[in-house]
Amino acid sequence: MASTVHVSNLSWSTTDDTLREMFSPYGTIVDSRVDRDPDSGRATGTGSVTFSEHSEAQVAVGMLDGQHIDDSRINASLT
Repeated sequence: MASTVHVSNLSWSTTDDTLREMFSPYGTIVDSRVDRDPDSGRATGTGSVTFSEHSEAQVAVGMLDGQHIDDSRINASLT
């Protein structure tokens, strides 16, 4: 069953590809995206990564919560 990881405190420079690359070693990613303001297109500092399996998402959260991506310490949690 698919499971989504919510990621916050992302750097403004983090891209969809960067987010996917950081999480991909932990399982099969169904979707990943950095949230953007609909008016300005600017990153909001949050994003999500959806794994095909809940267990993969759990491992990713355990390994990446508090780690640095693009010079920012991220928060990762299951939604």
